[in-house]
Amino acid sequence: MDIEQIKKRKGAVKTSLVPAEVIELLNQGLIETVNLNENLMVNSLLLFENVSRETGFEADLPALRKELAGQKIMAVTRRLGEEILTGVRSGRITEQ
Repeated sequence: MDIEQIKKRKGAVKTSLVPAEVIELLNQGLIETVNLNENLMVNSLLLFENVSRETGFEADLPALRKELAGQKIMAVTRRLGEEILTGVRSGRITEQ
């Protein structure tokens, strides 16, 4: 399906109904979620890794992966937020 058509989608009514193609694009950072069900399907660490590579932000991804293995989603989200904030404060992340 064309990405422009995907951007005009209605959100899935259950997480199990979010199409694999949508999940892939979400995890690549190419589209935004349109509802909570899609948001719940995003792999935050994978999204962070993809966006980090794209923006040139050099986080220690292997160390982050190891640190966050088995953590609950809120712990992962909190830790990734801390990493982003550290990058902004140090000047390694700038507004694009």
